Amino acid sequence: MRIPLDQPADDLVLDELLAVAKDVLDTAVRDRLAAQGGVPDLRDPDLALDRLLVSAHRETGTAIAIRCELEHKFSVDNQGFARMRARAARGLKSRPAALRLKYRDAARRILARYWPSDLDVALGLAVELLERLTTWEQDISFAVHDVVDEVGARLGEVLLLPNPWTADAQEVPQGYLGSLERRLSTPADELFLLVYRARQMFDEELVPLLRADISWGDGGLSMVAQDLVDDLEYARRTARKLARTRAEVEAARSDFTGADLRDTDLEGVSLKGVLWDATTFWPALWEAQIRRASTPRGDDGVLVVAVEPQESAVPADV
Repeated sequence: MRIPLDQPADDLVLDELLAVAKDVLDTAVRDRLAAQGGVPDLRDPDLALDRLLVSAHRETGTAIAIRCELEHKFSVDNQGFARMRARAARGLKSRPAALRLKYRDAARRILARYWPSDLDVALGLAVELLERLTTWEQDISFAVHDVVDEVGARLGEVLLLPNPWTADAQEVPQGYLGSLERRLSTPADELFLLVYRARQMFDEELVPLLRADISWGDGGLSMVAQDLVDDLEYARRTARKLARTRAEVEAARSDFTGADLRDTDLEGVSLKGVLWDATTFWPALWEAQIRRASTPRGDDGVLVVAVEPQESAVPADV
């Protein structure tokens, strides 16, 4: 963390702690309001939080001034603050079950944008083709079109991700959906930029060499191809990070084992693919239909709501 010369370090510690506390409380307030149908008119969560802090200050009669104790408990280094933020932000499944269920369809649409296809597989195929260029010991001109088209197509799959340069012009959802999008966009932006640069190198350096009808002995093609392989292998690690984040978001969207949904309005909610078990509580009027529509996932006691191709698992008029 860079410390401004005109601001004492202890002030920064206090500011950072208050910012984290505000984020945690703000998330809880917004989640509860969203699960109940949205923010009421003329009720602003930030204003409510400000009043809560003022009230706490008046009750205690003092500001949080024991800075030496705070500094002893919390480190001022970046890793300490990163851990604090991670604890505050982690665990999408810990968000209210009613909220996660309410936004299942919207979360599915966000997931589709950030994982348009299996990006790890796409990059793996591109790497495989490029590695062949580094090992062939013959004239490769006969394979030029195949290599150019296939590698270009695989990189193009990755570049279907949201463009981080135009993201500012798009409206990012707030609340729970915003947290999902931000969680996915962090590795997705990194992956897009890595592959974008690799695509530029492919188009501007490798393709001209391929189309020059040169033989393997010229050497330049092998060097460029190996550079691309190295770059794309690094990008694959980022793709796997995005895949893990996607799995976390999918679990928050679909895993309701142990959730209490008795007071949740299920009308119009898509339940196909929802995971649940004996510790999940459904609204009384829906439980029988959900049981009939569900099948075991395996031997772990978890059930999945399955919908036949031409009929709804849970009738809309229940």
